[in-house]
Amino acid sequence: MKTRKNGILVALITILLPLLLTACGGGSNNNQPPQTCTVRFEANGGSPTPVARSVRQGEAVSAPTPAPTRLGFHFDGWYSNPALTPDAKITFPYTITENITMYAKWISVEDAVSIPAISAGDSFTVALKTDGSLWAWGNIYSDLLGDSMIISRNIPTQIGTDEDWAVISAGNGHAIALKRDGSLWAWGYNFYGQLGDGTDGFRTDRNSPIQIGIDKDWSDISAGYCHTVALKTDGSLWTWGWNANGQLGDDTNTIRNVPMQIGKDKDWATISAGAYHTIALKKDGSLWAWGANGSGQLGDGTDNVSRYSPVRIGTEANWASISGGYAHTIALKMDGSLWAWGWNHYGQLGDGTNMGHTAPMQVGTDKDWSAISAWSYHTIALKTDGSLWAWGYNNYGQLGDDTDMSRNTPVQIGIDKDWSAISAGGFDMYSHTAALKTDGSLWAWGYNGYGELGDGTFITRYSPVKTMLPASLHEFY
Repeated sequence: MKTRKNGILVALITILLPLLLTACGGGSNNNQPPQTCTVRFEANGGSPTPVARSVRQGEAVSAPTPAPTRLGFHFDGWYSNPALTPDAKITFPYTITENITMYAKWISVEDAVSIPAISAGDSFTVALKTDGSLWAWGNIYSDLLGDSMIISRNIPTQIGTDEDWAVISAGNGHAIALKRDGSLWAWGYNFYGQLGDGTDGFRTDRNSPIQIGIDKDWSDISAGYCHTVALKTDGSLWTWGWNANGQLGDDTNTIRNVPMQIGKDKDWATISAGAYHTIALKKDGSLWAWGANGSGQLGDGTDNVSRYSPVRIGTEANWASISGGYAHTIALKMDGSLWAWGWNHYGQLGDGTNMGHTAPMQVGTDKDWSAISAWSYHTIALKTDGSLWAWGYNNYGQLGDDTDMSRNTPVQIGIDKDWSAISAGGFDMYSHTAALKTDGSLWAWGYNGYGELGDGTFITRYSPVKTMLPASLHEFY
């Protein structure tokens, strides 16, 4: 009986093995099964629809680039079933074991929240919750918390009662936000007109959010040291605030206390305000920069030559993401590669040296980077597998690697692979970092002298700690 059972087992294996090996199908004989799978994409109203791929069974594929776009919607990723259930969201690189169709998920602009829904400023942090409420904590300088009370906060504090906030950006002494109706709001320090409400100088600061103008077609914002950059839904570019280095891009060095349109182009796609310079991408993937350039942070091959209007950086049109720091710039290309240029005294470029660069230089050879954030003297990034990486200045633990050693190459922070959003804060050595996990929990680390970590203490942290949240409230995006 034992021999017979073994014989039956061998026979079953002989029959089923070729079927298992040809799960992706298409072969003419079972002795040499084709191990090829087809990966198809359904853009669900977006464009372009990625071309179908033929890959070997067991091969890991990267996300198709460029990602599709759809007017009036934000792209929320690829899903493995048409029902777009949360458990079906695909994390890249994704191992293909069978023929598969990947489905694009879209969230309407009205309901979407820009990611990251956290923004670390200079000694304070701002965040949104899933119910659309606005929260802040940290330094009270110039009433940054926006709650009309003169006191530091070391735990998240709700700002007002509105629950229709959609996009946030924290600067050095001011904060900018958009509501879901496309209206623009600002609060905090305003000496240089960076709030955009038509005032500047002494006694013009605002300690609670005020609406800027009446337009309701704003789509994106970025707060710099003392200037602000924004996009409208028609793709036009607007700036205001301090302009000593040409960071507004209006071909002057004149302070502006109301939003001013820069040029007539309406094909701007992404913006990032650094301390004294501005970086932007156009819809064709081209890279542009203007403002201060003392350390080559514009990337045009020069230094000590400020630019007072946008200049194109190189001829390539495959840029996907940008982030401007104090005097350095970080960017991703559509292939997932990482690039950096500008000041590098603390290793914030991540190229293994402390030498600056005046033009974009690739950092390593990896092509699985998915998100970046540069601020002050350090840089934070995510990979497609959800891992967290950091490099640059680290005297106050802002890298999160449980040391105070600066790093000039990317180092992985812990072993967790469930990070979803990042924001590097601070405009000097006393900086901090905030990040979100996929479960909606909020974490922070670095300098905490003003409570900017939100953990209920004023203790500097050298590795990520969970921010204290009232248990009865929704989690952060």
